[in-house]
Amino acid sequence: EALSDAIQAREKIYGLSSTDPVAPTTTTTDIGARLNAKSAGRTFGVYLPTAATDFPEAAWAGSQLALTPGSNDWDFKRANGVTVSKLSPTQITNLKNKSWNYYIAKGGVNIFQNGDMFDKKPIDVQVGKDWIKARLQEGIYFRIINSLKIPMTDAGLVIVENEIRAVMSLAESNGLIDRGWSIQTPSVLSIPETLRAQRAAGVFVIRARLQGSVRSVSINFYLSV
Repeated sequence: EALSDAIQAREKIYGLSSTDPVAPTTTTTDIGARLNAKSAGRTFGVYLPTAATDFPEAAWAGSQLALTPGSNDWDFKRANGVTVSKLSPTQITNLKNKSWNYYIAKGGVNIFQNGDMFDKKPIDVQVGKDWIKARLQEGIYFRIINSLKIPMTDAGLVIVENEIRAVMSLAESNGLIDRGWSIQTPSVLSIPETLRAQRAAGVFVIRARLQGSVRSVSINFYLSV
C-alpha cells in the first residue's frame, strides 16, 4: 500500500499480484479492497492463487507495454506461463467490485479480465495520458533548445502549436484519440503582461476524446416467421 501511494504521486504505473484467499470474497481486508477504496489510479492488481510463482502482473505487463499506446486494451489478453484461476460467478463479482483483475478460461481461451486500475478506469487510458504528456514535453522542449529563440509573438506561439499538433496527430493515428480534436492557442496580447515579462507563453488548450475500445456488446434479436 505504501508503494502504491508513492507511485500515485509520480508519473509511474505499479502492477501487483496477490494470492490472498480473502480477495474473491466480500471481506475488505485484502490489498485490493484497500486500494480500491482509495481509488488508486496508478496501480493495477491481479488475483491469482499461484501468483507467488507465476508473477501474472509481469506476464501481463510484458505482453502489453511493448505495444503502441492507443493500439491496445489490456482486457481480454492472453499470457504465457500463467495458471488459470477457477472462479465462481460470485467470486468474479467480488473481485470486480474491488477492481481486481484475474486470469480465467472464457470461451475456451485463457485471458486476463477487466483491464482496470484500482480506480476502475482502464489501464490503457492512464498509459495513453502519460504518453501524450511525455510526447508534448519532448516536442516543445526539442523545439525550444533547437531554436535561437521562439519569439513572443502570434507567429511564435504558432510554432508551439505546431509541435502540439504533431503529437496529437500521432495520437490519432495510433488510435489513442478520436478525430475532431482541437487546439486553442492564445493570442500574444491575451497573455497578461506579467506573464509575458516572465516569458511564459500563456495556456494552450487541447480538447480531444479518447478513442477507447469495445468490451461488451448488447444485441436485441427479433426472429419471426
